[in-house]
Amino acid sequence: MKANFCTYCILKYMHSPYLDESINIGVLIYFAKSERFVFKYSKSLSRIKSIYNNIPEKTIQEYIRQIDEKLTKISSHEVSDISIEANDLKSFLSKYILSSDSTVLQFSNFKTIEDVKFEEDVVEKIIVEQLFIDDILHPVN
Repeated sequence: MKANFCTYCILKYMHSPYLDESINIGVLIYFAKSERFVFKYSKSLSRIKSIYNNIPEKTIQEYIRQIDEKLTKISSHEVSDISIEANDLKSFLSKYILSSDSTVLQFSNFKTIEDVKFEEDVVEKIIVEQLFIDDILHPVN
């Protein structure tokens, strides 16, 4: 039987790595039992745009779209040559999803919830509601 834990991390827009300035714009959750990723993110980037005047909005949205697409393919097992090591998701993300030093987008360190006792959708809702902002909780259409 597979372990029943989930682990999650925050996707951050790093405006200035030198000043350690960042804004949370997404959350990535991995459910070990189902080997499924959930990726929720800001569609409008409203928090970034309200703070910084000149952001590469189209570039950020394209990175996010590609991250979402890759994770969807991996979760649906469309890609068979990728191995997910639940104990080393940081390396997995860096290797297959988003290199850890290549962009203004960076994933934070993972936090793990051991022995999950609720359905995945309940855990997902709790994590997103605790960590995120209005444009993720209530996306603008």
